[in-house]
Amino acid sequence: MSRTFISVGMNKQQIIEKVRGLKTKVDLLNLLNALKRDDLGKDCYRFTLNQINFYCNPNHNPSRRYKDFTIPKKSGGVRTISAPKGSLKSILTYLNVIFQAMYEPSEAAMGFVPGRSIADNAAMHVGRNYVFNTDLKDFFPSIHQARIWKMLQLKPFSLSTELASVIAGLCCMQDPNGTVDKSGKIIGVLPQGSPCSPILTNIICRNLDRKLLGLAKRFNIRYTRYADDITFSSDYNVFQEGSEFMKEFTRIVTEQRFKINGSKTRLQKSGQRQEVTGLVVNKKVNVTRDYYRDLRSLLYIWQRYGKEQAYAKFCIRYKESKTYKRKQNEMPDIVAVVSGKLLYMKMVMGEESTAYLSLKNKFISLCPEQKQILDTNLHYLASYRLDEFERAFNTQVVFAYKPQNRVVGKSKTMGTFVLGEEKHVVAINIRCDSIIDKYLSAPDDKLMKGLRKRLYITLSERGSERFWLVTIARMNNEHSRSFNESYKAKVRNEIETNSGEPVDVIDSMYEMDVYDCFPENIDIDGLLSEFVKSEFDFNTLNSWDKIRKN
Repeated sequence: MSRTFISVGMNKQQIIEKVRGLKTKVDLLNLLNALKRDDLGKDCYRFTLNQINFYCNPNHNPSRRYKDFTIPKKSGGVRTISAPKGSLKSILTYLNVIFQAMYEPSEAAMGFVPGRSIADNAAMHVGRNYVFNTDLKDFFPSIHQARIWKMLQLKPFSLSTELASVIAGLCCMQDPNGTVDKSGKIIGVLPQGSPCSPILTNIICRNLDRKLLGLAKRFNIRYTRYADDITFSSDYNVFQEGSEFMKEFTRIVTEQRFKINGSKTRLQKSGQRQEVTGLVVNKKVNVTRDYYRDLRSLLYIWQRYGKEQAYAKFCIRYKESKTYKRKQNEMPDIVAVVSGKLLYMKMVMGEESTAYLSLKNKFISLCPEQKQILDTNLHYLASYRLDEFERAFNTQVVFAYKPQNRVVGKSKTMGTFVLGEEKHVVAINIRCDSIIDKYLSAPDDKLMKGLRKRLYITLSERGSERFWLVTIARMNNEHSRSFNESYKAKVRNEIETNSGEPVDVIDSMYEMDVYDCFPENIDIDGLLSEFVKSEFDFNTLNSWDKIRKN
């Protein structure tokens, strides 16, 4: 008889309580390891105190902590990205989970906030007579380690000076410009490329957002901030140089220890094109005219002169674009790029937009197989870590190369598993393809055991079609929390409310016999989808719990 296990782990409120109880580095280490076990399973490698002690000092061999590389800016020049290496990256990933639990985003913060996008940011400024844009100069490097240290000692963290020093050291790196403090040591700054840096900038900018929202309310205008990109919009011009608004705005920014980037400051009036985070906002949120015309021109050439001529034009333009990153002799995929551009238009303009529909229909006439992708969105019904899925449903996913006559998607590998007497085919996300290919070319049980703890299998739905998909991350429709966290939080809240069990009992593993509660010929796909429906009947779950206790 198959049995499924539901592990009730830490939810947001529990993480907050754990953070409030932190006293020493060992407490922090234990919390990070608990979060890692909850994510990867009890057999994962634990962080050590030696790792915490080494990585929390930005002066310890910076080349062992971060890898630097550059990417081109749209405006010209290059941007330096500092990506953490090895164990530091993993530590920062779970620190970010803590920050996400503790932080409540302000209504003005649009960047690095789950569920908010550049389209949401632009929509706040549609149809205004004046749109004022500027940004903060050297945004990430301008936030020093001492500032992070002080912030962590204030609410909602309220950490000791020792713990604040450890976490600030983990999150910062030596200033690339070599700026030194009074003692002659190079100061620490937030790296652009760390998992924690985006949310830390939003936490640091809470006072900035609060004061600028107050300023906007005082002058009856709108304010949003997308990372370092600040936007105000108004029906009357308060943005003249030397005006009361501009004086107060400059004072607030300077008081918060940021600098306004004068070269990127512009005022856009209603008679000209108004842009916010790259989107036009004159009458509605829209893509730029150049974006639409370039795509329309490409599809016209493709339709009139053939794919080869279209690709010749596309390849030159694409490689000359400032955002294109060359990888050896890799050639861009015209179908994938055009499909992505159309999906972006759909997100920004809506699926009923006549401009979007005209280009979409032209593309589908050229590539009929793309119709399903553009017509419907992909929804994720339930997502499991691969080893948990196999254990819960008493099956095993077997990987293999696709048959040569079956080329679907870009990945060359596939998976299969059996439920009951039915065989299911599993699609492989392209980002997982290379590692599965590595295993298939040289089978290694140890490698596969690690993969089963790091890969996820998701029941996905596109239109009326349901299929299984293997990815490197737990897939979910809500960007704020993973399905696992969301579901476990719902389970915990319901059990705490109705059972009265103490926390240490609730944290235990709940063993539930699915087949005792459903008919013999159970629809597994239907069962899985029930686990993510908001109307899931938790009374049934309580009944299962009572059966287990009896």
